[in-house]
Amino acid sequence: MNKKIEPMNEILRDLVKTTHIFQAVIVDQNGLPIASWNEKSGKIENELENKISAIGASVFLLSEKTSEIFDLGLMEQMIIKNKKGKIVIKNINSQALIICVMEKKGSEALTMLKLKNTCEKLKKFEILNRKIDNTPKSDIFIPNID
Repeated sequence: MNKKIEPMNEILRDLVKTTHIFQAVIVDQNGLPIASWNEKSGKIENELENKISAIGASVFLLSEKTSEIFDLGLMEQMIIKNKKGKIVIKNINSQALIICVMEKKGSEALTMLKLKNTCEKLKKFEILNRKIDNTPKSDIFIPNID
């Protein structure tokens, strides 16, 4: 396992162990998974991790754009409540976010406090602070029409 990722997995393991969260994935600004943890099996299987990351980042981006339209400022977190549990998507910083799946039972307030503290710890990792340059290298853009 990557030595840069292992400390993040330890933080996720602690989050899952001490809250009603049973899955957590750290995602970069492009929706690519960085680290993950599942309460039963440890690291989340790659295919599921990729799906959670891509869908979670897309939902968060859509919510962020909606917040911009209503001039509400930067998106901080969103909670999706379901019959069996909740999905929480929260900014770590402008380059990364965390997606958590939690059980319906238990104290949401304590879990959210623990999640906030976890995000503060994760902000310190260099890998989560790298901005990915998606700008084209040329002033001219030629679309592919094939």
